[in-house]
Amino acid sequence: MDKVSRRILADNVGRMIERSKTSVRAWALGNGLDVRKIDRLTKKEYSTTLDTLDEIAAAIGVQPWQLLVPNMDQNNLPLLVMTDDERQIYERIRS
Repeated sequence: MDKVSRRILADNVGRMIERSKTSVRAWALGNGLDVRKIDRLTKKEYSTTLDTLDEIAAAIGVQPWQLLVPNMDQNNLPLLVMTDDERQIYERIRS
């Protein structure tokens, strides 16, 4: 079974690290993340926990789900768009 989510997350985090022009170790330490986890994640050896996904997203400044969008571009983040029907349901629930 192809581990699509693992691959997408690894690619997205790897691109963030490349853009920072630093090592995985320096990037992880600089963001208060576990170096070994981030190293294994970027090598697609590690299937992370939701807690770690949350930590990575917070460090980058994105929503966790955005890290699971293929080819995520931090300068052009994917948005969650609701249809009119979904928006109406949401508004009913909210009120």
